[in-house]
Amino acid sequence: MSDKRPCREILYDPTRGKLVFNTREIVRHPLRFLRAGGPFLTAHHPFCAEYEGHVFHWRGRSWCIGCFFSSISFAVIMLAVLMVWFFVLIPLSRSWLFYGGVAGVVISLLCSILHLTENKKVKAVAKILLGAAFAAMIWSILLYEGFVASGLDEKIGLILFLYFPIITLMNARRMVEIGKTCQGCDYKGRWSRCPGLEDLLCDMVEEGFLHPEPKKENPQEKPEAQ
Repeated sequence: MSDKRPCREILYDPTRGKLVFNTREIVRHPLRFLRAGGPFLTAHHPFCAEYEGHVFHWRGRSWCIGCFFSSISFAVIMLAVLMVWFFVLIPLSRSWLFYGGVAGVVISLLCSILHLTENKKVKAVAKILLGAAFAAMIWSILLYEGFVASGLDEKIGLILFLYFPIITLMNARRMVEIGKTCQGCDYKGRWSRCPGLEDLLCDMVEEGFLHPEPKKENPQEKPEAQ
């Protein structure tokens, strides 16, 4: 049976079980689940002051600076190079694309390592550079032998071979940083008690996508006298 109590009563109940996703409900209503989790899908960070430097606000919604600007620049450069190669017919230098991309990745990572990205404007520029750099490197691979279709399967395989380890390392670094920040908070990483996630969790609970596990009974406890 679903818990019909008000959401905040469930979240702050010290006797409740662990919050778990209702997989069946998510599979049955995927679009409703995405709408409920929409704010987090674009922000990628808890909605609190600790993460204010990682997001910007646009059209009433919080957006992850890194994902937003790197995705936009990646798409723009991919399309721009395609247009130049397909319509303008200007010969493109693979070495310039590749080494320019490598330089862009290095500069972006250095900005992060040196903590220059603590400034939102610098962070946005660094992420724009990172997205453009990835696009340039991908095009340098696709244009091998001067024609995209030549050995396309091998090219895509190489791109994925390079892409997934880099993305995995970046996401692992992000999760470590979020873990450290949340553990250093007053709520000690308990997201169900975090005010920055309360509204999101309440939407999930009220829509039936999140619920507390039933409290396990202790077999050693003796039943109370009737």
